[in-house]
Amino acid sequence: EKDEPQDHPKPSPEPTRGKPKHKPLAEGAGTASKELRQLDFFTGPYRGLPNVVLRSALFGCRTKRITSPRTVVATWKGAEISYEGISLNQRDESVWMQLVQYWMWSRPESYRVRFKGSDMLRGLGWGSAGRKGGLSGTAYGRLRESLYRLRSINLSLSLPKEGRIYTMVDGMISGLAFAEDPPDIGFTSCVLSKHYVSIYANQLTRVRWETRLKLRSGLPSWLHRYILSHTSPHFISLDKLHALCGASAERKHFRRPLRKAMDELKAVGGVVAHYEIRHDTLTVVR
Repeated sequence: EKDEPQDHPKPSPEPTRGKPKHKPLAEGAGTASKELRQLDFFTGPYRGLPNVVLRSALFGCRTKRITSPRTVVATWKGAEISYEGISLNQRDESVWMQLVQYWMWSRPESYRVRFKGSDMLRGLGWGSAGRKGGLSGTAYGRLRESLYRLRSINLSLSLPKEGRIYTMVDGMISGLAFAEDPPDIGFTSCVLSKHYVSIYANQLTRVRWETRLKLRSGLPSWLHRYILSHTSPHFISLDKLHALCGASAERKHFRRPLRKAMDELKAVGGVVAHYEIRHDTLTVVR
C-alpha cells in the first residue's frame, strides 16, 4: 500500500510493529484543543508532521552537528524557522514523532508523557541486541542525547495562519526526567511544547512508519516525507533542494548522494515510481 500525502487521511488500526509492550502513560486529565483532531489520523502504522516542518531544514539530513547562537534554516515560502543551540537531524525527528504518538493516546492537558526506553527504542528500530537479547547501552545513550537536544534547543517559528503571522519561541520538550539504571525497567518522562504540538492544526502529511524504518536515516528518510508532502509530479531545483534538506555534501557533490537516495526510495516501494535529474532539476512521479 502506498504512503499518501493528505491533510485529512483516513484513520488506521493500531500497529502491531513498534507498539510498546507497556503502553506509555500520560499524566493529567482532559483533552487537547479540538483544533488537533487531525492527529487522530496518525494512529496505527502512520506518523505525521506539519508540512511547514517537512519542507524545511529543521530536521535536516546533516550528519555533523552545528552549535550556533542563532541559525536561520531554509524553509518553504511563507514560513520562517530559526533556532539557538545544537542542530537537529532525522534521528531527532523520529524521536519527536514517537513522543507525539505517545501523547496522542490520552491527550493530557499537561502535555506530559511517560514511556519505557526499551519501548521507544523498539518503536524507532534503533540499536543492536545487548546482553540476554536486550537492547544495547549505545542505543539508550543515543536516545538520551536526542532528548537532551530536543530539550535544549530554542526554536522560533513564524507561519501564516488566518491571514496573520504567529511567532512561537520555545523548546520542543521540557521537564525531562530519566529513570534510574537499568533504563529499560523505569520510565522516562518529559513535557511536550504545546506551542509546537499546536502546529499540527495546520496542513499535515502522514508517512507509513514501517517504510521510514526501512530507509537510511538521513537524505533518504528526509526525501521520503518531503516527497509525500507534495502532489505528483513534483519539480524542484537542486539548489533549493540542497538548502531545504540541510545536506552534508557540498552543492557540487550533491547529485551522487541524491541519486543514491532516490534509488533507495524506488526500491522500498510505494513512494517513488519514477524520477529524473536533468538540467539541475529533480522531477519526481509517485
